[in-house]
Amino acid sequence: MSSAAGDATQAVALSFDDGPHPEGTRRILEALAVHDVKATFFVWGAQAQAHPDVVSETLAEGHSVQPHCWEHTSHFQMSAAAIGADIDAVLALLRELGVPTPQFWRTPWGHLQSGVTRAAAEQRALALTGWTIDSTDYAGNSASEMHANVTQELERGPGEPATLLMHDSNLEPIQRRSRSDVGETVELVRRLTADRRYVFGPLLSGLDDGLEEHPRSGPPPPLARRVLRRLKRDALAARRRRH
Repeated sequence: MSSAAGDATQAVALSFDDGPHPEGTRRILEALAVHDVKATFFVWGAQAQAHPDVVSETLAEGHSVQPHCWEHTSHFQMSAAAIGADIDAVLALLRELGVPTPQFWRTPWGHLQSGVTRAAAEQRALALTGWTIDSTDYAGNSASEMHANVTQELERGPGEPATLLMHDSNLEPIQRRSRSDVGETVELVRRLTADRRYVFGPLLSGLDDGLEEHPRSGPPPPLARRVLRRLKRDALAARRRRH
């Protein structure tokens, strides 16, 4: 891991989902390069197939590339066969692109289907990986708001390793409704990586934090639906304040 100076006291793993994106991922890579910070990128297979050059650039910069999904679908709504086929398609593509053998797997929204997702991960020697801090960049929040929230979360566990969730594209439908690009995420990365209190790097191990595990039938409202409700509430509150 690396930091802006040598007096950092807390390790923070930076992770990005939903890329590669020809603009968004490259902007994130540029921001990370300022302080020579490395991160982990969980790639969306269909996007990696469309933009293999961005995957190559990510690897060339020394970052970790790991599987996210082929189709961005909650495991709560997928059959066991579909979950296996989805991760296998991503792994096959990553091999074709020269990505080192993946170690980690973050599923869409961190959703795990009971009795299925963990077995699929174990069969492929992948460690399921969530996050300890959610940047909420997908909700269209400003860099200032996200930076304040992230640093507040870090201060609650001083000295404890943390894993930060961010997104290097806005292609997922929920995100398209709330933000037009990843500009605020880029600014968040700039502010964080310039902070000498932290040492940054890629993920070094899997973790269950942030993951939700439920059967295929009858899950609680998925995270995506909760985000939509939150966005609607925020928009309604904003309209009320204007009036």
